Amino acid sequence: MTGLCSCHSHVTGKLCDRCEQNAFNYTSSGCTPCNCDIESSTDLQCDLTYGNCSCRPKLIGKKCDVCSPGFFDAKQGCLACNCSTVGSKIPDQCDRNSGQCSCKPNVIGRTCDQCGPDYFNFASGQGCQACACFLPGVNTSAHSALCDRDTGQCFCNSGVLGRTCDMCRNPSMKLGSASEVGCVGMLL
Repeated sequence: MTGLCSCHSHVTGKLCDRCEQNAFNYTSSGCTPCNCDIESSTDLQCDLTYGNCSCRPKLIGKKCDVCSPGFFDAKQGCLACNCSTVGSKIPDQCDRNSGQCSCKPNVIGRTCDQCGPDYFNFASGQGCQACACFLPGVNTSAHSALCDRDTGQCFCNSGVLGRTCDMCRNPSMKLGSASEVGCVGMLL
């Protein structure tokens, strides 16, 4: 005879009256293991009442498995969101898994740092505006976008003028219809 009690799971002490190391929540049926991860926690021991692990910087959550606000990708050690202060709705807050920032209208990129194709005026801080180009006047074969992302100047066909490519250089010509490109024919 040893005089020691036979304790429940994860319970220790001569009288089985406390949780063993790295366990919490002492009850009459035993204790619960902490399961703190040494990579994300500063210690394997958790809070004895609630089981919260002590987290390394940039990590939160009961098991330190979620990045703090402003960071994403806990598996990579929590990378900074770095959301654009101009293009994102909430700077420095992003999806905690993908890192995608919440962009203003027509703004794209993981960090919301540029206008989408056929949009311009990123610097406005209100989202990007549509180019609103007059398509029969636009040179679509020479450019992947309809307009310059900074100025909104549409890329006009030869002989076509205006920010939206809606005027002919030669006033006696007319701009073609949707099936015609550039300035064609003479006005009657």
